[in-house]
Amino acid sequence: VLLFAIMFLTVKFLRKRKPLIAEEKKFVHKTIEEYLIDRIDETLKKGVLSLQDYSELTEDIRMYLEKKCQIDALFMTTSELLESLRENFPFKVISIYEASDIFVLSDLVKFAKHFPSEEEEKRFRGNILMLQKDLKEKLLRKEKAA
Repeated sequence: VLLFAIMFLTVKFLRKRKPLIAEEKKFVHKTIEEYLIDRIDETLKKGVLSLQDYSELTEDIRMYLEKKCQIDALFMTTSELLESLRENFPFKVISIYEASDIFVLSDLVKFAKHFPSEEEEKRFRGNILMLQKDLKEKLLRKEKAA
């Protein structure tokens, strides 16, 4: 009975610790801008982007837009998203045209299983880097204001 009680308490103790560790890892980034900047770095370090990379990266961008612009970006089509962004475009470095290019290429990859050419991937990477630059500038402005 004593052995059973010790095993039970050990298992119970370990189960309580695992969520704490997961919670610590979950909150590595202070802001959504930091998260998206890191995701872009992580994705662009890869040699050639996979079809999944395009989809995941644009989903993260949509998540950012949803939080910052108060729109249902995750559930909008690309054309609906771009139309709603025309009124309140949150970026300064990247244009709505370049953002459109990111989403359209990602849609082609995701839904039509299009394999981007070298030129398309290069343009995609350039647009993503400009978006990242915009996010970094926002963080700097926030830090200076604080």
